[in-house]
Amino acid sequence: MLEVPFGGAAPVMTAVMSGQVDYAFIPTPLAVANKTKLRLYALGSPERFPSIKEIPTLTESGYAIDADTWFGVLAPPNTPKVVVDAIQAQVTRATSQPEFRARLADMGYTPITIDPKKFGEFVQAENQRWGAAVKAARIRIEE
Repeated sequence: MLEVPFGGAAPVMTAVMSGQVDYAFIPTPLAVANKTKLRLYALGSPERFPSIKEIPTLTESGYAIDADTWFGVLAPPNTPKVVVDAIQAQVTRATSQPEFRARLADMGYTPITIDPKKFGEFVQAENQRWGAAVKAARIRIEE
């Protein structure tokens, strides 16, 4: 296996679809959106994805890997609690609408909302987890 670094998901998809590379790790939403154009082998998420339930996880395939893609709404440090609460209320309202949830599911997303404090703890834990992996692999930013 040879690592080929790309500058984002779009160039990776172009390389895979044009046959320049044989396989790639891509975000679940891209896999879902292109499931008829790609052969999907496994997901990096801890659970199977609803719209592609036939695709196993890497863990199910014998590789204990949890490398799920996630997105969140962030605010600058020291943002007043009233502002954070207002943003949280709007995100919760939007992600509670059945039409919005269905559209996100079609695109390969599973909307979840959690308390801002718990989300902050999650982000910190992810930074520590992936920071340790980056250090262990001696990954460096190339300019």
